Amino acid sequence: MNFKKAIFFVFLMISVSLVFPQGAAINNTGSAADPSAILDVSSIDKGALLPRMTDVQRNAIVNPADGLIIYNTVTKCINLFKSGSWFEICGNCVPPATPVAGNNSPVCSGDTIKLTSTAVPNATYSWTGPNGFTSTLKDPKIPNSSTANSGIYSVVATVGACSSSAAVTTVTVNQSPSSAFTMNPTSAGINTNITFTPNVTGATYSWVFQGGTPATSTIQNPVVQWGTTGTFNITLTVTQAGCTSGVTTNNITISSCGSIHGSQTFNYTGSAQTWQVPVCVTSISASVYGAQGGSGYSGNTNYGGLASATLTVTPGETLTIYVGSQGSGVNGGFNGGGPGAGSGYGGGGASDIRQGGTSLNERIIVGAGGGGGSYWSSLEVVGGKGGGLTGEDGYRVPADAGGQGGTQTGSGTGTCSSMNNPIVSGGFGYGGNSNNGCGCDGYGGGSGWYGGAGSGNCRGGGGGSNYVTPTGSSNVVHTRGVKVGDGQIIITW
Repeated sequence: MNFKKAIFFVFLMISVSLVFPQGAAINNTGSAADPSAILDVSSIDKGALLPRMTDVQRNAIVNPADGLIIYNTVTKCINLFKSGSWFEICGNCVPPATPVAGNNSPVCSGDTIKLTSTAVPNATYSWTGPNGFTSTLKDPKIPNSSTANSGIYSVVATVGACSSSAAVTTVTVNQSPSSAFTMNPTSAGINTNITFTPNVTGATYSWVFQGGTPATSTIQNPVVQWGTTGTFNITLTVTQAGCTSGVTTNNITISSCGSIHGSQTFNYTGSAQTWQVPVCVTSISASVYGAQGGSGYSGNTNYGGLASATLTVTPGETLTIYVGSQGSGVNGGFNGGGPGAGSGYGGGGASDIRQGGTSLNERIIVGAGGGGGSYWSSLEVVGGKGGGLTGEDGYRVPADAGGQGGTQTGSGTGTCSSMNNPIVSGGFGYGGNSNNGCGCDGYGGGSGWYGGAGSGNCRGGGGGSNYVTPTGSSNVVHTRGVKVGDGQIIITW
């Protein structure tokens, strides 16, 4: 309706109310309203439309008056409100009574939801609800429920072609708590405190500790001991928000050894050291760092190598520990560093662990030392990095070859008036000696499984090679050039 038509309609209604004070008439004939009607509408080719809405929209009307009428787009029926209820007018059928819907909630996840509706004679039922739920049963059930099943459910009763209004009921599903838990430590010795921690906090707990002290507990984080060896069951049940978990059962092993853990660090002392394997310990993790080669300036990168591995040991046995030192002046570092000559520097000493004896052949893991390095006539003399299966070669900037790195089977060669001269080579467990009248300054090779070669002619010494015994070892890693200064050995178990 445009503006002009709207104005016309307003004036028409005013004139109608003035002309026909007994009621308003809408027609094409100009006839007055029937005396019994406040509004008299007549037409031979049009009808009147009631407000159209769904059940939900109809039920949202606040305080409907008796006699209020709408058209229900769900049931396709006219709805009349009377005496506190909506009634349907569906052509020739009489709508059945609206059932009363109910349920057994609140329930816990995993439980069965039981929906109910009151009986309507000769009716069939149509349920809808959250999570895509539908059913034609009068009292359907939803087993193994989850929180996704929470929400509003509705049911319509149908008799013949006539349907009732929808009845609704709200279902609440609470999440059942987890009864999973952890323990620290996971294995232990007799009379050792073990702390238990549930995954869920702020709940009610029921713990049972087979053979433990205490045997039961209701606190969140109990601390328990066992006085005898064996494998024992621990169970936990958790209750939260009215829901009880299933029972979680874990085992714990109590042994005479218990849970043996520790760590010990060995630094350079200038002599052999010993370590006795604790009772019940059958393997250790060793990180063995060789020492840096001697250096005449702070920028040299002739660092010691790292050998790390898990090694098999025997409880109670004694291992011999050698921690190498950095070369100092022409002196090679402790544990095999090769000496330098003139103004040169010695190589770094290796670090190693020996099992079953103290000879070089009893070494089960070796972290190699770096070769000696410095400056000569403003040129950088680079010592080779220790470590790796083959140590790094030494040289002089820009590219003058020096001592070669040690390998798994031998030592390289270096320079001594001539290239590739074996007179400065190292050997099994020691770096090469450059103090052999080679001319210019000499630099020692780093020690290792096999030491790197030394070098005269003012060229850097080679780095030594790492080693890990292939017998009973695992998690082996070899790394070149990581240790600054003296070597170090760290044993954990």
